Amino acid sequence: VVMDALHFKDPKTSANGYVSELRGNATFDKSLKKVHGVASLSVIHIETGHTMQLNASDLSIVADQTRGPFDMWVGTAEYKLGQFTLGDSATKWHLGFDDLTSRSDIKPHGQSIDMAYDSTIKSINWGNDRLSQVHFAMRLQNLTTKYVASMQEKSKALQQFKLNSTERLAVTKNVLKDFGLAFQHGGVIEIQDLSASYHDTRGGLNGR
Repeated sequence: VVMDALHFKDPKTSANGYVSELRGNATFDKSLKKVHGVASLSVIHIETGHTMQLNASDLSIVADQTRGPFDMWVGTAEYKLGQFTLGDSATKWHLGFDDLTSRSDIKPHGQSIDMAYDSTIKSINWGNDRLSQVHFAMRLQNLTTKYVASMQEKSKALQQFKLNSTERLAVTKNVLKDFGLAFQHGGVIEIQDLSASYHDTRGGLNGR
């Protein structure tokens, strides 16, 4: 599947941008309950307010998913982003990420579900400062599946631009309520690693 490149401009806000063509492919099994999917996008460029710019390059995703309990998609997914920059030419403010890789692994067992996330970033730059070799790994264990499924379904509403601030706040409260209920029966959050290097000094933490 190939989606053509997109150019856009908002006359009200002067925002404009460009998104390169999206290439993707998905292969399902006969039952339509398992899927292997890949997608890639080479460039995103957005300008807002005459001075703000956002750029992202070399985005990709590879996913192996199975339709699980409560119609949740479970399995693994890996996301990659070559470079991301956000800056304001008027104030000279700048934030950049290089070589971000993030992997998720969702496994159901009985009425519970385990979720693991692992992310690495080669470097984060802002102003004249820099963090390097950033790593974050986290596990959420023994979550109640039906509340996780409900939380994911309600979260889709937050992606709708038509929501006003009051509606968005109401949806967010419902999502957080489900998140809390998911931990009622022995759910655990474990930070396996949060570490980075700063001026040749490495620091980190972990806990549960």
